[in-house]
Amino acid sequence: MHLICNAQQQVPVGQGEMFFELENDPMAIPPVIEQLMNDLVQRGWEDELAQMRLSLALQEALSNALYHGNLEVSSSLMNDSTDPFYQLAERRRSVQPYSGRMIQLVAKHDDDRVLYIIEDQGPGFDFSKLPDPTCEENIERFNGRGLFLIRNVMDEVVFHAPGNRIQMTMFKPPSLEDLENNPAFLSGMVA
Repeated sequence: MHLICNAQQQVPVGQGEMFFELENDPMAIPPVIEQLMNDLVQRGWEDELAQMRLSLALQEALSNALYHGNLEVSSSLMNDSTDPFYQLAERRRSVQPYSGRMIQLVAKHDDDRVLYIIEDQGPGFDFSKLPDPTCEENIERFNGRGLFLIRNVMDEVVFHAPGNRIQMTMFKPPSLEDLENNPAFLSGMVA
């Protein structure tokens, strides 16, 4: 299934993948994630942990595209309070050049994996210079935590220059039935 979504509108245009185009509205994100998770369940992705990991990665990537990409709001505004961060984001949602920018999401599902490509229309960032959020000097900072989470819940993550496009892949976990029918798995249980 291939969908075009502008916050509330969806129009089928194909099969096997979906295309969403989101406005700079944080309320547009949850329905898109819900649609993607429903599609996964229909395709036999019944593993709730995998669904939770995918939802988390999508929420983080779409939020990053919205706030840091299209609206160009820096995480440094969150150091003491989130108020300045969200106040600036709300102001920028209604002024150019920020207000006209869109987030594009391509979702490709097959029997073995799911691939999400999220692209914003912001200037991008140098992903190689992200601080490691696990280093002691960065523990208290918000900067880079979302991408850290994405890297840890997805099987593959690729950033594309100029830094406004992320590609995330997760391979389908085997079902209990798949594991039970796999002689190698069963022999490992006995050993």
